[in-house]
Amino acid sequence: MSVKHKKTTATILACLIALCLASAVYPGYLLHSGYSSNTYSAGCTNTAPLFGGQFFEQTFSPLYSHLEKMEIAVDYDEALAEGVFLTFELADSSERILFTCDIPLTDLACSTYSDIPVKKVLKPDNLYSWRIYASGDVSLQLLHTEIAENQAPENQTLTLAGDVLNGQSVSQYHYTIHPSMIYILQGWLGAVLLLLVMLDWIRRRFSSR
Repeated sequence: MSVKHKKTTATILACLIALCLASAVYPGYLLHSGYSSNTYSAGCTNTAPLFGGQFFEQTFSPLYSHLEKMEIAVDYDEALAEGVFLTFELADSSERILFTCDIPLTDLACSTYSDIPVKKVLKPDNLYSWRIYASGDVSLQLLHTEIAENQAPENQTLTLAGDVLNGQSVSQYHYTIHPSMIYILQGWLGAVLLLLVMLDWIRRRFSSR
């Protein structure tokens, strides 16, 4: 193999190695961890029933920015649930709607956790609220707890039709936690530095021949 071909091969090899190392040290959105906070259901009770035109509202302050999904627990009369939809809305402190979805009530299990497919980037420690209401005349109840140590740390105030309730909703918040941008940039800078060192080593090795 000629010296020119050796140089080309070595350069390509160095680039591939550097890219592999960059992928390894660049966690970004390739590597992440999850975190869930929840309300312990022990000692929870049903709220008073909610009727058409009324809504439950839970204010909360997220612990992390990437909210992947939520879980809430409701109760309702299954005999009257056919064709009824539960509307879920997520809003910021100015009441701007950030997310909304309609879920057939029959898709939600009674008196146990059900998924709400929220996937939003929020600002930790800012105040947000979510509200739920049902179409039709079916009565809807939300599971909640007055035991402080069982409550999700995000939850702040729970209301029914504007009236503040004692306790907080039985709810779970699921987050995806990405590495800090500082660590991402450090990884890239390290990979670039390594590439430069390897290319300089290759240049010196072959220029001496």
